[in-house]
Amino acid sequence: MFAMRTVKRIERKVESFALGQLASWVARILYIAGLTALIPVMLLFKFHKLFDATIVVAGLCIVSSFILLYAYTRSKRKALRGLGQMTLIPAVLALVFAVFGKSWIMLVFAKYPQIGIEVEKQLEVYVPSAWIITLIYLALGLSLLYWSQRVKAR
Repeated sequence: MFAMRTVKRIERKVESFALGQLASWVARILYIAGLTALIPVMLLFKFHKLFDATIVVAGLCIVSSFILLYAYTRSKRKALRGLGQMTLIPAVLALVFAVFGKSWIMLVFAKYPQIGIEVEKQLEVYVPSAWIITLIYLALGLSLLYWSQRVKAR
């Protein structure tokens, strides 16, 4: 009898853990998808036909991610901290790319002069925008981490 209760308790814990991992994984995909959907909007700053739809879809992905994390953790602090950490990962990668990326890309395309010219033109246009995105991601990630510390713990 005691062994059966213990097995059932362990099964519930494993099920809860697996469900939490799945929720976390789905939330991360939604959040990164939402941030990624915003990149063309931030790069182009143009109001085209898909601009409104892109903003709505990105916003829904980001909000859904927060709701999913909050539903699993039952803590605003943990949900905000998770989003902040997820934001800082691409921000740091973008920072590394922004610092080292242009010269490395030009070395790769140096073998192909015709393509290299086009790539260089595109880099001249979009690298300044990449710095803006990097700074936005860093500010957003750090803000989310800051807000997660300001929220009262349950």
